Amino acid sequence: MVNEAMNAVDELDKQFFSCEVVDLRTIKPIDFDTVIASVKKAGRAVVAIEEWATASVSATIANGIYERCFNSLKAPVKLVTLPDTLAPESKSSEDVYYKSNGDIVRIVMNSFLGDFTNE
Repeated sequence: MVNEAMNAVDELDKQFFSCEVVDLRTIKPIDFDTVIASVKKAGRAVVAIEEWATASVSATIANGIYERCFNSLKAPVKLVTLPDTLAPESKSSEDVYYKSNGDIVRIVMNSFLGDFTNE
């Protein structure tokens, strides 16, 4: 997902949105100091991981952000994760199932522009 996130940052930069990517190399322990420093700069967070959102690392990261810097947030933490359904068995379904840099761009822009509905 890091490549998709980096491509999304390039696209967002063209549209005058300043973003940064925090690439967590490990999940135990999670480097919350780096995550929180980034969130406090922007006031927003989008967690993008190729996993289901239910009982996930992305949910743990979002929860950690809320616990550590809730008052610094200007918008809800958004997750870019796989749909909570079975993985597809056909190539045509994979294109819809797996997230892309376009999905990240859309969710980041919604966060900045105030559309806080579930994507």
